[in-house]
Amino acid sequence: MADNNVTPLPSELHASACQAVDEALAELATMPAAVRYRVDLERFGTPEQALKAVAVRARDAQALLEAAKAAAREEG
Repeated sequence: MADNNVTPLPSELHASACQAVDEALAELATMPAAVRYRVDLERFGTPEQALKAVAVRARDAQALLEAAKAAAREEG
């Protein structure tokens, strides 16, 4: 009898989650900036907090991009 209870590898789970994030961000990028701002304003309450939230996202995305580029250069 075959074992159907195979646990995915962490790298497989990570790849799947990354794909979902990439797809969501690509769709979000197609939406008008005013809509994205309004949503941040609703979520975070004040213009200052909305700006802080987008700044944090930008910083985190840039840091991840730089680290990934460095890792890709190391691999070859």
